[in-house]
Amino acid sequence: RVYYPEPDTIKPKIVEEAGFNIARAIYKELLRATHHHLEKLTDVSDIVMFYSPNDRLEEIKALLGNMDFDYQPMPTGTKHEIVKSCYEYCFTKGNDKVIYSHVDSPTLTFELIESASFTLDEYDVVIGPGENGDNYLSGFTKDVKDVLFEDMLKTDDTSAQASIDAAKKLGLKTKVFNKEVCIDTLEDWDNYQNSL
Repeated sequence: RVYYPEPDTIKPKIVEEAGFNIARAIYKELLRATHHHLEKLTDVSDIVMFYSPNDRLEEIKALLGNMDFDYQPMPTGTKHEIVKSCYEYCFTKGNDKVIYSHVDSPTLTFELIESASFTLDEYDVVIGPGENGDNYLSGFTKDVKDVLFEDMLKTDDTSAQASIDAAKKLGLKTKVFNKEVCIDTLEDWDNYQNSL
C-alpha cells in the first residue's frame, strides 16, 4: 500500500522530529526502493497497489514510475480491517495465495517476496517481522483466510508477534522470516543509511 506524501499521511514520527520536507524526502526514497524491486515482479505476479488518498491516483502513479499495477483505493477502518479488505480483494481475483507488504522496509527485496511466494506452496502463513515490531511482509493461502480473518479482528494488536501467535494458536503451518529494517523514525533512517 502507498500514500501520497502529505503531512497527515506519512511518517508522523519523522514529521514531528524533523519536519514534513525531511519526512517526504525519506518517503520518496522508500518509494524508489519499492519501485526497483516491484519492477522485477510485474512479469511474474499480479500486483495490486492500494493507494490513499483517492483523489491522488495520477500523482501516485507518477511516483511509482507509472508502472502497470492494479491500482485500488485504500479501504477504510482499523488497521486489521484495512488489511483484511486488501486481502479479500486480492483473493476475489482468483489468487490461491496473497502476499501483503508496504513501503516502510527499504530492505524488502524482490528475492524476499519471491521466497515468500514459494514458501506458501508448503506453508499456510508467512510472516516477515520488522525490527520495529511491525510486519514488513505477511502472506497466507486462501484455504486459511476465513479462520485467520476471524481471529485477526478480535484484537487491536497489529504487531508481527501477534500475527505469529495467532497463526500458531490456530494450528497453521507458519514460516517466520528474518527481521528486516522498517522505517518509522529519523533514527531508523539514520541507522539504515549508516549501514549501507
